[in-house]
Amino acid sequence: MVVDRRKPSLGPMPSVEGKETRDDSVLILDDSSFNSEVAKLRNRWELASVLNFLIVFEPLIGTDLKLTAEDIELGLVKPNTSIAALHVKLLKGTPPMSKLLNVSDGWVTVLCKKLAVWWPWVAEGEIPLTARNGEEISKYKELDPTSRLLLLKALCEIRADQDDAVSYINDAMKSNKEISCFRKEKIGVNGNVSYWYDGNTVFGYRLYKEINRTESKSKAKGKASSTLPTVCSHWETLAVDFKEFREVVDKLLASRTAAEVAIGKTINNDVIPVVEKFQKKKERALKRKERQEMLLNDLRNSSGTEITRSCRNRRPVSYTFDEYDRAIDEAIELTKRRKTAEEQSHGQKLPRQSFALNGGSDVEGSVSQGSSDGKANSSGSDTEDDKLHEAGDDDENENLNHEDHKRDVLMGSCQSKRLAGGAIHPGIRTGNLGTKNRLRQRPMVNSALEIIVSDSEDDIPSDHTA
Repeated sequence: MVVDRRKPSLGPMPSVEGKETRDDSVLILDDSSFNSEVAKLRNRWELASVLNFLIVFEPLIGTDLKLTAEDIELGLVKPNTSIAALHVKLLKGTPPMSKLLNVSDGWVTVLCKKLAVWWPWVAEGEIPLTARNGEEISKYKELDPTSRLLLLKALCEIRADQDDAVSYINDAMKSNKEISCFRKEKIGVNGNVSYWYDGNTVFGYRLYKEINRTESKSKAKGKASSTLPTVCSHWETLAVDFKEFREVVDKLLASRTAAEVAIGKTINNDVIPVVEKFQKKKERALKRKERQEMLLNDLRNSSGTEITRSCRNRRPVSYTFDEYDRAIDEAIELTKRRKTAEEQSHGQKLPRQSFALNGGSDVEGSVSQGSSDGKANSSGSDTEDDKLHEAGDDDENENLNHEDHKRDVLMGSCQSKRLAGGAIHPGIRTGNLGTKNRLRQRPMVNSALEIIVSDSEDDIPSDHTA
């Protein structure tokens, strides 16, 4: 990695692809140097510890940052706003609160002051950064990624020692929560090689391998010298995505060692399904993002070439009295035009109504004709009834027919006026009801049938005999 010492600054970092340069030429980082720095970080157990801390205490820290493990690695290799936000989030959980956290890059000074007090309790060796009247900000940006990782690891240890974190652990243990949620357990052991698995849907999933080696170390020189065994640990990240997980499992299952085969089966049964599901979800999100970017680019490219709809003309707003009077006059004029149009439309309908009232002989004729036909049928039925009884009541039938005709005429006129929308005269309505009453009082039995003709002379009364 090539570093320019001329006033580096923290800022938003674009993606690292090929060679990345910035306008101020502060940091030049190519792909090969970036991969080598990330590989160094992944060979440190402190990185796995930081990721595990963020997963365990996620309810206290919060999920608003939405940082992945790759984002943290990138921020440690090249400081950016994401890694700064993570430090600020952790420092706010370690009282007392400092106003410098609201200042750009002021969190570096607050971090140095916190570590100066806590460093002997949370880390070993010499502290790589101390407060020096603002010079620590530029020095932090000049540190190597491993030193920045050690500072972040120490800050996580300080955050875990706060009262809220201790209460969170105690409450979880009282609720019978498994201790493995706070103390990670190995997924398998093969001699001096241990396998670890950790992750979630935010940071992703990772598989680690720890190799413990025992080395002898001389305590004194000369005849009284003795050697004491020391344990050296080597940490390695085996897999960070589904493809690498699959390769590790295939390698373990093909091993001749029974322990490695058992570990491979455990990873294949318990870990692979979870990682595969997460990988598919991640690919779908990536495709969705690419599709949105493609549509956005198409819109940007087509905005200058295609003909778009012109905007409507808007009248300028004016709050003067003249403008108000003009708006009132326009509203009154519009109302007058609307009333005139309605009157004209009503005037076109009036001749039709007058024709129906005055010259509606067709309607009256049709109705009266229908009524006459109905009464003709009725009179016809009466005539048939008379023929059956052989009675001579022609005069009475003529009178009744005359009354029925008058009633039909009156009813036809009433119906025609009702259809035309006119009012019915009270006298006509009364006469109509009287006719109906007389019809109800009409005798149903012919009086001519009361005359009994006797077949013998004996039945003739004496009054009628000669």
